[in-house]
Amino acid sequence: MVIAIGLYLGLRRDPAPLPAPSASTPAPVASPGASLGSTTPTVLTPGATLTTPTPVTSNTPVVAPSARVQADVDADVAKAVESLKQRVVRECWAPRKAEPGMPAKVKFVYSGSFDPAGVEVARGISEDRVASSPKVAACLREFKMDLAIPAPGAYVNVNVPFEVP
Repeated sequence: MVIAIGLYLGLRRDPAPLPAPSASTPAPVASPGASLGSTTPTVLTPGATLTTPTPVTSNTPVVAPSARVQADVDADVAKAVESLKQRVVRECWAPRKAEPGMPAKVKFVYSGSFDPAGVEVARGISEDRVASSPKVAACLREFKMDLAIPAPGAYVNVNVPFEVP
């Protein structure tokens, strides 16, 4: 209650008046392009004009790939995932295949995003609930994102199921 009364009385006070700018010193005015976190405002001199900054645009348009492009990308990514699968078998599954509880096959879904140049920009690995191995999945997720496909010309997302061995 005491805090509420203090806030009420504190907020009722008139703010301190601002000093009037003199004729020799222009008042600081933030320019439209000024950073919000900037502590030093941009000072405009009398007679200066404000201009609106030109928005920065990317040289690469964001367009949805056509059905043909998507089909080609699906095939290209399937080939890339096949090479990834061979590495998973060699480095992740083979050393653990004799462990108790290891299923005969481990199933995954590779979810990847590629930029217009064909460079992998995002990756997700999903495991099958029945045919899964947390150790193999953890090993697979440690691989660096280095898959590349022929340039599709647009941002694309692909899901490719695969299993090892």
